[in-house]
Amino acid sequence: SIASLLYFMSLLYAAFIRGYHEGFVSLFEGTVFCIFTVAPLCIWSVNYAQLPKHLSNIQRAILFVNVLTILFIAVQFVQDSSALTMDAGGGQSRFRGLLSNPQHAGAQFALLGASCLWVMIHDKARYFSLALGTLAVDVVLILWTGSRTSLAMLAIAGGAIAYPRLGRQAIYAP
Repeated sequence: SIASLLYFMSLLYAAFIRGYHEGFVSLFEGTVFCIFTVAPLCIWSVNYAQLPKHLSNIQRAILFVNVLTILFIAVQFVQDSSALTMDAGGGQSRFRGLLSNPQHAGAQFALLGASCLWVMIHDKARYFSLALGTLAVDVVLILWTGSRTSLAMLAIAGGAIAYPRLGRQAIYAP
């Protein structure tokens, strides 16, 4: 699809920019990552996400990746919690997780939280409790990042996801 092609090209461009600034090793790593992980995912996703059942499977996979990310963060918290935060000045620390800055971590958990919300609404029977607990942790981590943009992303995505079930009342959810 065009979106997949644009995503692939933007990551390839980012790899070239990193290579220009950091050297050949960064260029090589970014290009290999883009070609061997993003390209197959783009090809697979277009063919796989045709049925609603397949969309549920994709959302469940995202939910389990979310749980694994939270577990990795918990391991890092026990090992060295200072690696998870960034000094924001004034004696405050903002959560950056396993990424480079709080904005990236907030955006990551906003998207993962939106996926949890989708699972809660559309897949209630099997994964509701897991999705609810994971969404709660995601919201706490977003609040810890201090990213208002990420909080707005989660609120807007929550309204859009809940709209088919709640109708106009979904506008009031965020």
